[in-house]
Amino acid sequence: DAIGCNITFLRVSAERAVLEVLDASCHTPIGAYAEFENGEIHLQAMVVSLDGAQSYAHETTGAVENAQDAQALGRAVGEALKAEMPAGFLDQQVED
Repeated sequence: DAIGCNITFLRVSAERAVLEVLDASCHTPIGAYAEFENGEIHLQAMVVSLDGAQSYAHETTGAVENAQDAQALGRAVGEALKAEMPAGFLDQQVED
């Protein structure tokens, strides 16, 4: 497609999959960043408590040929983060 970039699409697919697994909203302190090089995505993600006192991070690198591969990599990172966090950690609420 003339206005699309496949590498950007793969990177964003991986990042969004992390956020989807963690059920992130615009009020959730979560970051995900994917880099693509030589057919692989290096994906880093972090979740931080609202007060900044606790944080959990995970990263991995994997071969990616299509959006399904990128999403699978992102889901794996999201699931690894979920397994590290205590129950209810993602239920934090931003005070208005």
